[in-house]
Amino acid sequence: MLERDSNRFYIEVKSVTHVVDNVALFPEAPTHRGRKHILQLTSLLRRGFRAGLIFSVQRPDAVIMKPNIEIDPEFSNLLKEAFRGGLRIFTLKSTFKPPETIKIESNEPPFAF
Repeated sequence: MLERDSNRFYIEVKSVTHVVDNVALFPEAPTHRGRKHILQLTSLLRRGFRAGLIFSVQRPDAVIMKPNIEIDPEFSNLLKEAFRGGLRIFTLKSTFKPPETIKIESNEPPFAF
């Protein structure tokens, strides 16, 4: 949760490592916990809070980020419903260069349903 001047913004972060044909996909397996998190964020939105989901894409070959509807259609549908209800979706591409460098690119790759 981020808070500034009593304005709360709740955030969930998901790590993304699964890429097929340059498309980053989440989840890579059915995720009961991920569905629960989306429902919690939706509940917060309905109560008047702001909320967001960050997909941390950890693959340099990803050029777009999408929900993996084939693996977990329920997660994908809940995410779309939450987005329509005001959930903000962000992507961050993380590139690791040993021994100490981590490069983070904001809003890369772009997100699409």
